[in-house]
Amino acid sequence: ELEPAVPVVLQPEAGSTLAARERYWQLLPARGWQRLLPRGLRLPPRPVDDLAAMVLLEAHLGARFKRLPAP
Repeated sequence: ELEPAVPVVLQPEAGSTLAARERYWQLLPARGWQRLLPRGLRLPPRPVDDLAAMVLLEAHLGARFKRLPAP
């Protein structure tokens, strides 16, 4: 059996998309009329897959990033 070069850690993904949406609005606050909507009704204007990965990484490391990941 081949051993991995680095340890593999499984991180639960449950709720990561909703957490990514919340994190999007923390990093990029709503402007204009969207400020009037409750957070639960706001949808980010782009996919948040990168932020979902960031949320999972933050949960694993126990730290918070202060800016968006580079494209």
